[in-house]
Amino acid sequence: MSDTAENNLIEQINPDFFVIWDNLGSGNPEGRVLIHHKQVHSYFQYDKALWWKDGDPLDIPAGYLQFWDAYNSNTTMRLWFAYYKPGDNAHTVITGPAPTKKEVLGADMDLKSKEEREGGQILNGVETETLNSMLWDTVE
Repeated sequence: MSDTAENNLIEQINPDFFVIWDNLGSGNPEGRVLIHHKQVHSYFQYDKALWWKDGDPLDIPAGYLQFWDAYNSNTTMRLWFAYYKPGDNAHTVITGPAPTKKEVLGADMDLKSKEEREGGQILNGVETETLNSMLWDTVE
């Protein structure tokens, strides 16, 4: 698969997974992190939450800091992901406009699940419980 947008430290390797490289061209398998497309989706949600000061900034999605570093250190764009700087003077660091999924991952990038892409339907926990209850009530 091709590199995402203009950043060759973040690479989509198949429809469901991305690789984040910590050093461009190192080829070191230990210098990369494999992340699922839903994790990438959570990075954009976390960035938005930092911008809006919504939620606990310490609830950082797994891999966010690697993604943040790979994007922010290798971008030629003026867009930056935000991050939380802990410590005595803890604060959120915002250094430019927030990037969009299209700008980070490319225009043809789709972060939908296989079911969503193929027209399937995904139920949340409450919907699944309701459906299971209805099915068992029908069986009885």
